[in-house]
Amino acid sequence: MPRFDIKAIAASLLAATVCNHALAGEDGRPAWVELGENGQAIARVLTKSPGCPMLSVDGSDVRMQVRAAAGTSQRTGDLKPAAFPVTACELHLPPGTTTASIAGRKLPLPSRDPKLIAVIGDTGCRIKAGTYQSCNNADDWPFKEIADRVAALHPDLVIHAGDIVYRESECPGEEGCKGSPWGYGYDAFEADFFQPAANLLAAAPWVFVRGNHEICGRAGQGWWRFFDPRPLEPGRDCDDPANDGKGNYSEPYAVPSGPDFQLLIFDSSNATNGFNPEAAAKYEIQLKTTYDLAGTKPSFFLVHHPVLGFASKGPSAYRKGNETLQTAMKAVNPALFPRAVQATVNGHIHIFQVNTFGADYPASFVSGNGGTATEADVYVLKPGETPYGPAEVKQSYSTNEFGFMTMRRELTGWQIAEHGKNGVAVLSCVLTARIQGCDLPAASGGRR
Repeated sequence: MPRFDIKAIAASLLAATVCNHALAGEDGRPAWVELGENGQAIARVLTKSPGCPMLSVDGSDVRMQVRAAAGTSQRTGDLKPAAFPVTACELHLPPGTTTASIAGRKLPLPSRDPKLIAVIGDTGCRIKAGTYQSCNNADDWPFKEIADRVAALHPDLVIHAGDIVYRESECPGEEGCKGSPWGYGYDAFEADFFQPAANLLAAAPWVFVRGNHEICGRAGQGWWRFFDPRPLEPGRDCDDPANDGKGNYSEPYAVPSGPDFQLLIFDSSNATNGFNPEAAAKYEIQLKTTYDLAGTKPSFFLVHHPVLGFASKGPSAYRKGNETLQTAMKAVNPALFPRAVQATVNGHIHIFQVNTFGADYPASFVSGNGGTATEADVYVLKPGETPYGPAEVKQSYSTNEFGFMTMRRELTGWQIAEHGKNGVAVLSCVLTARIQGCDLPAASGGRR
């Protein structure tokens, strides 16, 4: 089996340099490129101005369009209004665009055949319900360090596996988070994502997967303003709780990633950890669309909640994969996934985890250790235990160390590695169709 050259990756990473300034809009606000349906490249810029700036596209100046005007919304039950003192602007870039820039700063454009994809997830600094990370301490909240390490690798694409904002409550005065922004307005998004991820936004285009923190009752307003690639329609913006049945769901889509491969993106934000019958019924319909998109083209299935992953419930018990998704999937396909799906990429559980199953089920990768407080325990499956009844696990590894994942395309398949926050690869896997094999450390473990 081919081996992942950990020493070479570490050396190239440590030798690389990160750009000295963040890509920004005309007034210093964030700018980035994300991919939507059919790989459509979308330029996004946030500005303090009521109007949108010009974007230079292949030498021609084009006015960006307002996606969401600045404003403030107070949802019923929220302790603090969600203030958005920025205008969100966007422009769909024409196919074949070779250069795009704003105020002289180049935007990163998508590769037709990306070779290196980076994955991060669950990245914000957790301030809620008794868990108060030291947001100003890079050892306790290392998201900026992780984002800069990824940027130094110059990936062709970055996937965020969901859960962006974690500063949901006011800091009670602990030194580590004292004075931190909180709530679901722009200040929390800026502190939790746009500032620490600035160099990475400048380095590569992104695919954003919606997590449960982006549900309407939490940071859904910012999700729709900033990150969802679909049009922002009235009633879909999460401003009015009466419309949450619409705002909590978005349609699946596919992003081509080379001539014979694609990413399938599925919004599971309303799945919950238990069973949600309303969501299961909705997902069943959406999964039919997703599997039609898959066809026979080799695919990775991107969804925030793990289907074939598991979470620790303490040192001696575990919670299986998401029941809502498993129920909906089984109704559409008894094998859960079509044969075209080679791997699932998830977040939600604050660990890195890989499970392999042979050819019957796709490999499962959980990349939920991108910065938010990680799980206190990791669980090691015992013989006969599975994240889903008939899915017999061949290999399993979990760690609660902070880090990120890379997926490098080779001639015969994918080399997939987990990196610590210092960028050094700690394990590697080879994925050829559904044939998987991993070089794993001797035992599960991690940060306690």
